[in-house]
Amino acid sequence: MRKKEMEALKKARMRATLDYNNKFNRENYKNYSFRLNTSTEADLIEFLENFDQRKEYFVTLIRKDMKRLNKRKKASDGTNKE
Repeated sequence: MRKKEMEALKKARMRATLDYNNKFNRENYKNYSFRLNTSTEADLIEFLENFDQRKEYFVTLIRKDMKRLNKRKKASDGTNKE
């Protein structure tokens, strides 16, 4: 194969891999993002900068809050049997 053909084949394979990965990510993940104001929320930015695993931190906080809210809901509607 000539050099141009090899390069074209390599690009096609890379494109196919990228397309596959993008499709997989669209079907299996959800992305959320938000902005923090560097002036009014600098304390939050500084706090978050100290975490290597921000996703884990957010997931843990959300799950903890979900559990707390679920307990509160069960208590208010009388279904809490603990």
